[in-house]
Amino acid sequence: MMPDSLKKKIDELPPYEVRLQQEIDKLNINNKKSKLQKLLDYSNLGERFFEKNFESYQVNNNNVKAFETAKKFISNFEIADKRGTGIIFYGPYGVGKTHLACSMQMN
Repeated sequence: MMPDSLKKKIDELPPYEVRLQQEIDKLNINNKKSKLQKLLDYSNLGERFFEKNFESYQVNNNNVKAFETAKKFISNFEIADKRGTGIIFYGPYGVGKTHLACSMQMN
């Protein structure tokens, strides 16, 4: 969503500059989608994980701590990044580790 102050500036531009800015915006969006698609391809996860997010994660008694830790990590990511710290999920097959990791990436 574009802030009103930016919309006003765009409205004041000559028509060719508005069109140029629109084309630049499209390229930026397509570039981001392309990068995300490349990451997805390299991950070998398949498209089913592309839309995973915290809202679609099914929290239960067995994974609530991992869920809360992941959300806390993301909300404080700048601090963790400066410290060079990360997060590792481990556990048996089918408990939601990949879904949670993908949710963090998409957030």
